[in-house]
Amino acid sequence: MKVGIVGAGRIGGGIARQFAGAGHEVLLSFSRDAQSLERLAAEIGPSATTGSPAEAVGFGEVVVISVPWNTWPQALEQMGSLAGKIVIDTTNQFGAAPLPAACETAAHFNAGRLPGARYTKSFNTLTSAFQAQAASRPGDAKVVQWLCGDDAEAKQVVAGLITDAGFVPVDLGGTAGCAVMEAPRRPGAVYGEEYRGADARAVVEAVQAGRPIPPTPQY
Repeated sequence: MKVGIVGAGRIGGGIARQFAGAGHEVLLSFSRDAQSLERLAAEIGPSATTGSPAEAVGFGEVVVISVPWNTWPQALEQMGSLAGKIVIDTTNQFGAAPLPAACETAAHFNAGRLPGARYTKSFNTLTSAFQAQAASRPGDAKVVQWLCGDDAEAKQVVAGLITDAGFVPVDLGGTAGCAVMEAPRRPGAVYGEEYRGADARAVVEAVQAGRPIPPTPQY
């Protein structure tokens, strides 16, 4: 697939490496230092190019938004419309207003900022260093990347990319009920925690039933 990356920092750059390593094409964008984008593209290889956020949106069948919370307004302006695009949002709600309303998830809030986009959220619960290390794990040691969204077909596409990147995709449902995968790290949440596939089903069942999730597994 062709994937536009808006925000090629630690998380976005890591995703670009993982997707390109699986055979996908990536276009990197949105950096204050254009030379850093060029260096990253050169390190990734011929499947990586650079451009503007609008070019990343035009290029990508899927668009990854991986920018700091405070720069969302700037990124939105530079990207233009994402109507019809599958979006993977990796951001967490650390920063200044605008912020989600009380009891509203950041995923639901950000989906509302992207009218017409086929919004999903993933790759936000683990540090970039851990993701880079964990992406090569085999078999039952593979690590979960949690996924939410309100477009079932979009989530299927993103689940395939998560698998290609070396992780186990686990769908937590819609954007309104995914609070357990969002910041901050805290008891009763999966944010900041390592999970493997064998322990993920109990989390999904608890979220679907409106119960507290089981204690965090220890590996």
